[in-house]
Amino acid sequence: DGQIVTAAHVVQVADEVSVRFLTGDVVTAKVLASDPSADVALIKVDSVPAGIKPVVLGDSDTARVGEEVFVIGAPYGIGHSLTAGHVSGRRTPSQLFGGFEQVEILQTDTAINQGNSGGPMFNMRGEAIGIVSHILSTSGGFQGVGFVITSNLARRVLLDDPSPWSGLDGVLIEGPMARALNLPQQAGILVENVAMGSPASAIGLQAGSLTAQIGGQSFTLGGDVILAINGVIVGTPRFSERIDEKNRSLTGDDQFVLRVLREGNVIELRRLVSVLGMER
Repeated sequence: DGQIVTAAHVVQVADEVSVRFLTGDVVTAKVLASDPSADVALIKVDSVPAGIKPVVLGDSDTARVGEEVFVIGAPYGIGHSLTAGHVSGRRTPSQLFGGFEQVEILQTDTAINQGNSGGPMFNMRGEAIGIVSHILSTSGGFQGVGFVITSNLARRVLLDDPSPWSGLDGVLIEGPMARALNLPQQAGILVENVAMGSPASAIGLQAGSLTAQIGGQSFTLGGDVILAINGVIVGTPRFSERIDEKNRSLTGDDQFVLRVLREGNVIELRRLVSVLGMER
């Protein structure tokens, strides 16, 4: 039916999305669901060229360390490239980098470079068992350590219980950073980028434009800081889970409400859930 699983960081704040098939056809697509915390997203193309066959989404729980795998992608823009390797291990994001769900991911020595993100990793039965996410590198290129999000996680957060796409790229700020930005509370979500035509744009969120290095980390400043989502204050205990629970209870006739800090003033943004297209 034209649905494609990819990496959230590839499409989360894209103003336009298109897919190039092996046939040479380029087809526009829209984002159906996205979970940046798991780095997976679901898109759907407007049409599928004749002769295209879908891949089988395999069971990543069956993957074993040492098992041969291969990745298909477009490293450095070189389309439809295949590299082969092995499953090197199973890891949790907390062991490697922050900002992701506490779930298991697969490590691989299969060559992965810029342009591979969002591509599939297959087992030798031709089943997709992972979606390429990130590499660890000191050079910027591949050094034998790549990571893919498991197919079972993708199935759970995109197909079984999908998270609506927001079109928002933000970062949680707290502690000294929150105090430096004069937040009226202990934490907030700094809005760094907003996709055109997205729910985040429709509700009126404004992105930043000034890039700054603070504490060795890059931030885009000058945009809104989200303080509360549908009454749940950012930074309070279990706020992510409570926001998700609240969002799930909303119907199309309900208001989606954000409280944000903008240029030193606290304001409220609200739109009907149906207008935003964020019904569950």
